[in-house]
Amino acid sequence: MKEVRWDDLIEKVSKVEKIVNEIKTIGGINVDWIEEKLERTKKDIYGKVFKISVFGGFSDGKSTIISFLLKRNDIEISPEPTTDKVNYYKYKNKNVVIADTPGLFSENLIHDEETKRFISESDLIIFVTDALNPLKESQHRVIKWLLKDLDKKDSTVFVINKIDTMDVDLYNREDFERACKIKKKVVSETLDRIIGENAGNYRIICVAADPWGMGIKYWMENIEEYFSISNMKVLEEIIEETIKSPETMNILFEKKVNSVIKDVKNVFSVELRNNLKSLEISLEELEVELEELDSELRKLEKHITKATRDFKERIRNLRSSILRRIKLCNNTEELGLVVREELGPEAVVLKSKIEDIFYECFTPVTEYLEKSGDIFLKIVEDYQKLKMESSIFASKFLTSATKKTGEILGKIPPDKLRDGILQTRDLLRIPFKFKPWGALKLARFLNTLGPVLGAVSLGMELYNQYKLRREKDNLIEAVDSLFSVFLGDFNSQYIKENYFSAVVEMENLRDAIYDDCKFMRERIENMKNLITKVEELGL
Repeated sequence: MKEVRWDDLIEKVSKVEKIVNEIKTIGGINVDWIEEKLERTKKDIYGKVFKISVFGGFSDGKSTIISFLLKRNDIEISPEPTTDKVNYYKYKNKNVVIADTPGLFSENLIHDEETKRFISESDLIIFVTDALNPLKESQHRVIKWLLKDLDKKDSTVFVINKIDTMDVDLYNREDFERACKIKKKVVSETLDRIIGENAGNYRIICVAADPWGMGIKYWMENIEEYFSISNMKVLEEIIEETIKSPETMNILFEKKVNSVIKDVKNVFSVELRNNLKSLEISLEELEVELEELDSELRKLEKHITKATRDFKERIRNLRSSILRRIKLCNNTEELGLVVREELGPEAVVLKSKIEDIFYECFTPVTEYLEKSGDIFLKIVEDYQKLKMESSIFASKFLTSATKKTGEILGKIPPDKLRDGILQTRDLLRIPFKFKPWGALKLARFLNTLGPVLGAVSLGMELYNQYKLRREKDNLIEAVDSLFSVFLGDFNSQYIKENYFSAVVEMENLRDAIYDDCKFMRERIENMKNLITKVEELGL
C-alpha cells in the first residue's frame, strides 16, 4: 500500500471546513465544536500525531488501564463521574498521545456529548467494558454509531475489564482463557446484534486492570506478577504493533479524516433537515397568515374606495346644489338666504354638512374594520408568537431579514392596534376644521363671504344688478375652489393615512411578511442545496 499523501488529507478537511461555514451561515446551526475538531484534525495531520482514546462507562476501569499503560500512579481514579474533559497523556513516542475521555452513559449529558465529539478524531479506540455486564443496553446506541455510522470497527479494541470478578483463577492461564472465551463470545454476539449484521472478527481482549482491587501502587511495586496475571501485555502489544506499522498508521489516519467527515455528515444532515422542516412549517404558516391578511386588506380597500367614491359623489351634488341656488338668486335677499342656509357664518353650516356626509359615507368602513379587527389582532399575535417560538426565527441568519417586520410589529402591538380600531369611529367624528381645504383657500372663501353678508345687511339700495352679479360670480368661484379639494386630491390613500391608520400599518405588515416569505423561500432552496452537499460528503 502506498503511503498517505498528507496534503490530500489536509485538502479534504479544508473542503469540509468550507461546508461547515455554510452550515453556520445558511443552516443557522452552532458549529463551534466541529470547527474546533477540524482544526485539531489538521494539526494532527501536520504533526502526524496519533491519538489513542480510552472510553467507556464510568467505573469500568478506563483510568486504571491508562495508568498501567503509562506506568503512572498519579492519574485520578474515581468511582464517580467527575471527569468532564478530555485529558491527554504522552505515550512513549512523542507523536502518540493517549486520551482519557469523560465517561459515557452518565446522567450528565455534557460528559456524553464531549466524549462522542472526540471519538471520530481518534485513530485507535480502546472501548472498556465491565466483565460482569458487558456492553450494557444503555451503550448500544453509541456503539452502533461508533461501528456503523463512523465505520470505526477496524480502529476499535474492545477491552473486557475486571475479568478477575468472574469465577476464574488468574494464575491458571487455561482457566483465564476459558473465562475469556465465554466473555468474548458474549461481546461478539452482542456487537453483531447491535449493528444488525454478522460482522464478527472484532478485536476483543480480556484484562484484569486492577486484580482484586489491590490498587495501582501495589501492582506498580509488583509489576512482574501484575503482567503475568492481568493480560495487560496483550493490550500494550496491540498498541505497539499499530504505531510501529506505517501501513497501519496510514490506514488509520485516513480513517480518522473519513470519520470526522462522517461525523459532520451524520450530525448536521439531521440538524439541517430538522431546521429545513421547521423553516418549511414556518413558511407555510406565514403564507396562510399572509393570504388571510391580504384578503382582508383587499376587502377593506374596496370599502374605502367605495366610501371615497360615494363621498365625492355626494360632495359633487352638494356643490352643484349650492352653485345652482347661488346662480338663481335675483336679489340680495335671495343671496343672503342661500348664504345663511347653505354656508353660514364662518362657513359653519357648510362644514357641518360636509362632516355629516363624510361620517355617513365612512361609517360602514369603520363597522367593517371593527368586525375584521379580531382577524387582524389574531394575525399580529400569531405572527409575534411565531417569531418568538420558532427556533429558525430565533437563529442569527433570519435576524436581519426580519428586522423590518420586527420594527413594524413594535409599532403596532396588539393592544395599540385594538385601541386604534375601536377609536376609528370617534376619529371620524372629529371636525375637519377645514384642514384639507388649505388655509389660503379657506381665507379667500371667508373674505369673499364677508362682503356678501355685509351687502345683504345694507339692503338693495346700495347694490345694483351689476354688483350683485359680481358678488355672485366671486362667491361661485370661491365655493368652486373650496370644493375642488374634495373632488381632486381627497382620495382613498389620504383617507387611509388620516382616518384609518390601522389599515396602513397592516398594509406595511403585509409587505414585511411578504418579504419574510420571499427570504424564507430563498433560504429553503439554499438549505436544500446545502443538505445535498453535506450528504454527498465522502462520496
